[in-house]
Amino acid sequence: MPTRVIERLNQIEMTPQQVPVVVIHPIEGHVNMLRSWAKQMKYPVFGVQFTQEAMQYETVEQLAEFYWTQIEKEILRHSSTGVVVPRIHLCGYSFGSPVAFEMAGKRHGRVASLTFLDGCHSYVNGQLSVFRNRFPMVELVNRMGEVESEILYMFVQQYVPTMITKREFVEELVRLSTLEQRIRYVVRELLSKSQFQFDQFDLELAARSYVNKMLMAIKYQ
Repeated sequence: MPTRVIERLNQIEMTPQQVPVVVIHPIEGHVNMLRSWAKQMKYPVFGVQFTQEAMQYETVEQLAEFYWTQIEKEILRHSSTGVVVPRIHLCGYSFGSPVAFEMAGKRHGRVASLTFLDGCHSYVNGQLSVFRNRFPMVELVNRMGEVESEILYMFVQQYVPTMITKREFVEELVRLSTLEQRIRYVVRELLSKSQFQFDQFDLELAARSYVNKMLMAIKYQ
């Protein structure tokens, strides 16, 4: 679970003449996978990450506004160097594409270019098509327990793909009453069956944030 919203991804010097690149995270919420890419760039590159602070937002549009505030503070008015940057090159990676799109649409003078990396976000779209076919928007609230359970199964699949059959796992989660109970169940299963060494609190945050981002994507038009 990231602890910083803005993460420096290369060491190119910030100057008023350089237009920095800012890339919005994929569904995982962090930008670690972009470090080798950023080191090939001739511009300063920053990543935007989904931290615990971002979990208070419920829509892509709200998340975009929060991220822009952080970009203004940390990059456009660079707090550590005092450099003032008038514009940025904005990128969205997978899930980050609609977030970047919402940010750029309101700030034509501040965004020098808009680029989507894996902009069709095929993984997320593939999952969303399943949800939208099974859970029409008008039914979403009434069937939230099923939706949360399906999303948490996807989260678990990242770490223990053969832990349990989907039907059994989702049915077990649906029987629980709240999202918090479902997250605690998922965390117990991962701590006992995954080959990875997790911090329990961090894993709970990561599971909750994954549900949060997927719900944003489902609702986004």
